[in-house]
Amino acid sequence: IDGCRSSTLDMHHLQHYEQGGTTDLANLAPLCKSDHTRSHAERWTYSQCPDGNLTITTAHGQVIPTRPRRTPG
Repeated sequence: IDGCRSSTLDMHHLQHYEQGGTTDLANLAPLCKSDHTRSHAERWTYSQCPDGNLTITTAHGQVIPTRPRRTPG
């Protein structure tokens, strides 16, 4: 997420495990501890774009920017 400088990450289920989400890599996204906690408390939703980037939407409909996926080299 733009502006985050944390080096400690949690893995977040894009579709919550309790709602049938899998534990494979395709359903996981790295979030810093703070954003991971906020995402649950504030009921953020996530969708993965075809290019692998995430769209994060707050419960109020605000879209939170994410960084573009980095290419090696």
